[in-house]
Amino acid sequence: MQLDVAAGREATRLGAERDLSGRLVDAGNIIGQTRLGAEQNIGDDQSNLARYGTDLIYDATKYGDAEQSRRAAAIADNRQRIGQANINTRFGQAGTASSALSNRYGQVYDQKKREEAEGRGFLTGQQDRAQAGAQAAADRRGQLYGTRFGAINQATGQAIQAKNLPTFIDKAAGFAGGLLGG
Repeated sequence: MQLDVAAGREATRLGAERDLSGRLVDAGNIIGQTRLGAEQNIGDDQSNLARYGTDLIYDATKYGDAEQSRRAAAIADNRQRIGQANINTRFGQAGTASSALSNRYGQVYDQKKREEAEGRGFLTGQQDRAQAGAQAAADRRGQLYGTRFGAINQATGQAIQAKNLPTFIDKAAGFAGGLLGG
């Protein structure tokens, strides 16, 4: 019955591991898709920024307005900085999610190892108890055989003694022989 409990526990643990593995694969797919989408958006934004900045600079140069050119350059520079900040923020968020996922993998692995060690300890304890019970039974059988053979030896000894004792007839004949012969 205890082995059934252990088997049930093992089946439950395997089911949980399969479920967790499936969830981890799904999470990895979602993270990958999110990163790809973010990279595509960043690329599109940078392309648009570059095109817009180029258009502004061209317009400023075309009309010869130095102030407009300076403002366009400042705007382009600000947009590039914002784009770089967005990239850094997205990568930072992905790194945090990846780190959390990695930590969770470690926790699941550690829990699995603790449960395996607990199962081995349980089975070792069961085996030790079974061996102790078998040893106790063997010791008891040895004691019973010793008692039995001791009783048989004693009964045999008493039977031999009883056989060697003179019977009533032997005693009477010896007494009569002593009276007659003596």
